[in-house]
Amino acid sequence: MKKLLETSTAYKVISADKKAGRLNHAYLVVCQDGDMHEEYLKILAKLIACDSEEFCDNCRICKLIDQKAHPDVTFFPKEGKLKSDSADELVRQSVIKPFEIDKRVFVVKKIEELNQYQNKLLKTVEEPPKNVHLLISAERPVAVLPTIKSRSKVIEISDFTENSLFECATRMGLSGERLNLAVKLCDGKLGRLLSYYKNDDLLSIKDLATDMLLNMTGRNLPEYAGKLKNLSVADFIGVTKLLLGKLLENLSLGRVEQGYEKLYPATEKWGYGSIIATIERLNKFEKSINYNINNAILIDGVLFAVMEEKTKWQRL
Repeated sequence: MKKLLETSTAYKVISADKKAGRLNHAYLVVCQDGDMHEEYLKILAKLIACDSEEFCDNCRICKLIDQKAHPDVTFFPKEGKLKSDSADELVRQSVIKPFEIDKRVFVVKKIEELNQYQNKLLKTVEEPPKNVHLLISAERPVAVLPTIKSRSKVIEISDFTENSLFECATRMGLSGERLNLAVKLCDGKLGRLLSYYKNDDLLSIKDLATDMLLNMTGRNLPEYAGKLKNLSVADFIGVTKLLLGKLLENLSLGRVEQGYEKLYPATEKWGYGSIIATIERLNKFEKSINYNINNAILIDGVLFAVMEEKTKWQRL
């Protein structure tokens, strides 16, 4: 994972600051890959704290940071979500001299989750004790107090390329058609890639979505609903959107990417308008998943939306 993160702006900035001997007192790491904040912050904390030019990943410092057990590198929250009293703990610890290394590093994950936490940290961010460094992450920087943003060096971990994610996942021991599909689905986010890859039904979902785009009608819609009942609807929506994108490519370029050849006959049944309209409908269903909508209702809604847009545009 280190090699992947080395390509990010966040890593490059902290590495350059360390080599120049001018580490900033506070870094605000903006990253949309919420599932990976802790792992990314561990790497950046090692980059700051390790005695090596960057970090060795083998010394006592690095190993203890991996375990979140180094006495001079403290992670918040220690479990669950941020709590306001842990901000008080951070402020108290910030005035204590380091135990083993020449600095104290405080790592705060998703600071935007609690405004009260941000307010309590304001003075520490504005007037940090000597040799104290704050490593703060946020998924939604708009929810971070302007004062904290203005007093921190804002750095970013952007979405990664498919090639870099594939190489990283391969180094992690992942492989096969499921990896290829997960890379296509993850929108440049390693956390989402790993989530897709862990789904043992992912390839079955792809086959079901392909069959649906080719053969679903009003009469056999209940049959598809029954097959989807025991699968991840969220992953089914993601896979269906990917397949629709491949249909668009086929309509534009006259060819289908390797691994998606079964889609080719669907070109005769789908047009630009129906594909784009269906993707827009699926985007709305994706958002509704977060509102705990009844699963059976969600499945029926997704399948009906696909069928409706396909037949509506065929009539036009």
